[in-house]
Amino acid sequence: MEGSIRQVLGNFISQLLPYFCIICQRQGTMLCERCVNKLKLLSPHCMLCQKFSPKGETCSLCLQTLPVLRSIIPFGYSAVVKALFAVYKYQEAFRYKRVIAELVEVYASLDPFLLFQNFQQSFEYILIPVPMHIKKYQIRGFSPAIHVAVILEEVLKKRGIVVSINSSLVHKVKETEKQAGKSKQARLQNQHNVFAVNNQALKKLAIRSNKVLIIVDDITSTGATLSSVAETILTSIKEHRHTIPIWCFAFARG
Repeated sequence: MEGSIRQVLGNFISQLLPYFCIICQRQGTMLCERCVNKLKLLSPHCMLCQKFSPKGETCSLCLQTLPVLRSIIPFGYSAVVKALFAVYKYQEAFRYKRVIAELVEVYASLDPFLLFQNFQQSFEYILIPVPMHIKKYQIRGFSPAIHVAVILEEVLKKRGIVVSINSSLVHKVKETEKQAGKSKQARLQNQHNVFAVNNQALKKLAIRSNKVLIIVDDITSTGATLSSVAETILTSIKEHRHTIPIWCFAFARG
């Protein structure tokens, strides 16, 4: 299965406009077939303990800490993904967003974990990109989480899934230090009480049936940020916390 996914990924990427490979600088495409083969594909797993879970469901023990019922994370944070996002995020090379979109599209086409075991046409899925603090957004000028949410929305809509993006439901009210290099406990503490929600909008969503909220990020590690967003949402709708499923989607995890 993994070999076939890599083969098709390579075929898709090879059709992109001619560029130099982001990893090895080979001329031809933005990500050459040899480097595609270095991608690390993740099995479905519990977001917190990372043990295998057939549908990516959070195990019962971890659910006491992480209020996210299910997580979908296709790729590991390999050298390929690290280089791809370093150029895309920090050098504003937005053409590489096309590579990210192709990778998600092909993964969704081949791996039933992403779609057939998770998404149902009888439900409506609300994608909530992890928000950036306004000061950071003004400096960077774009949100990677929103870009990933747009990519996921397009993939799901092609397959008849009812989905929309709500980027104003949650906002970041506190600036935080970078998570990189911090311990798991420090990451959790760094994300404590940094988000707030639009209570009126959230409660309108909460009373409507067949809704699933999906928190979307580009890269995750311990899940501290995703957990903080989820807990902020659930705290706002205490009376509905057991009736509104909250999932998460990240392109890769470190």
